[in-house]
Amino acid sequence: MEDELVDIIRNVEQEKTEKGLAPVHAMFLSDIMPAVKKLVKDTLNKLVKEKKISWFRTINDDAFKFTGDEE
Repeated sequence: MEDELVDIIRNVEQEKTEKGLAPVHAMFLSDIMPAVKKLVKDTLNKLVKEKKISWFRTINDDAFKFTGDEE
């Protein structure tokens, strides 16, 4: 996942440069969070499909549970 995070930071930095947004030299967590949330959501969906975790809804959010190798 480290490589994906580096790619996200690189892409956001490039977008800021192209749009002329300042300061390009400073990346903030708020700059990359939308892409990070998408990466995490995609990864969680993949783990659900692989039946490594299960998910359920709570009042406030989605919750996840490790299914593991229960033998």
